[in-house]
Amino acid sequence: MKRRRGLVIYGTGILLAAFVMVFMQGVSEAAAPEGWTTKTMMAEVVEVDADARMIVLLDTLRNEIPFAVDEKVKGLEELAPGDSVTAEYYLGLCTDIRRPTEEEKETPFLELDETAEAPPKCSLKTGGVKMYRAVATVSGTDRFLQMIQLKGPRGKIINVKATNPNWLGSGKDQEPSIQVGDTVIVTYTDPIIIYLKRN
Repeated sequence: MKRRRGLVIYGTGILLAAFVMVFMQGVSEAAAPEGWTTKTMMAEVVEVDADARMIVLLDTLRNEIPFAVDEKVKGLEELAPGDSVTAEYYLGLCTDIRRPTEEEKETPFLELDETAEAPPKCSLKTGGVKMYRAVATVSGTDRFLQMIQLKGPRGKIINVKATNPNWLGSGKDQEPSIQVGDTVIVTYTDPIIIYLKRN
């Protein structure tokens, strides 16, 4: 009798553990939407355009990075160059990156008609997230985080999440198709600030 009761308790424990693992997997997938990644940074304000809801921030490495600012973020017009801020933001998405043609090099920056679907915490009222195409130089890569850093034609830094793992090499023996120093044409979105506070 005791042995039977022990087997029942043991079996119930295994089922409960399996349920918890499935539940946690579901939570993890729901909390991390595919493609979009949130990050937090402390920075200095360089430029503010409250009407266009754009801001340029200077990070700790002295890189100037342009951001779109979500419509739910208040007080953007109160910020000025030199202010110290903390920002939570969605990393921009890179949807295409490759070698540019000679013709494409003649138009180094272009705002596209197409848009990307807004990430879940954004409250964009019209359309989706603006997309751009630029001829840029790869200045850094992070294979683990699937991040690409580029220097754009206007001297600003473009930090984006790669949507294709093959660009940075998805397997242990796979060579990345994108290397630091490459000149590329990249289709991307700006990073989007969803929380902004003056320090």
